[in-house]
Amino acid sequence: ERSRILRQAALEARGSQELRDLLSVVLRVGNFINHGVEEALEGTVKGFAIESLMSLASFKTGAVSTLHFLCLTMRAQDITFLNKLLLSLQHVHDASREKAALLSSAVEAFQKDVDFTRRENDQLEERTVGK
Repeated sequence: ERSRILRQAALEARGSQELRDLLSVVLRVGNFINHGVEEALEGTVKGFAIESLMSLASFKTGAVSTLHFLCLTMRAQDITFLNKLLLSLQHVHDASREKAALLSSAVEAFQKDVDFTRRENDQLEERTVGK
């Protein structure tokens, strides 16, 4: 179940046009702040680390973060933007609660169990064939 939620969230994030549109605005804002240009020109940033989105969420004016402001700005252009964004990323919130290290260790433990079962099965087959 946990792996299914993570996989679904990844598919949603990759396929969300609303998230793509939001990230495009974030990129343009970053280019404007860092380089004084509105469009990506040679020598300007053409990408950014996804971790930098945390700085947009933490930089606030009053109760509104920069990320909230950008979302509200996009909503002003399309009244359904926020609803479509939420619908396109339904499993992302649940997936964000997963601890990657715990999930990785669970997968490794499962792989060890599979390997053990295969060895035991091979030994049983050898004994059966040997009789």
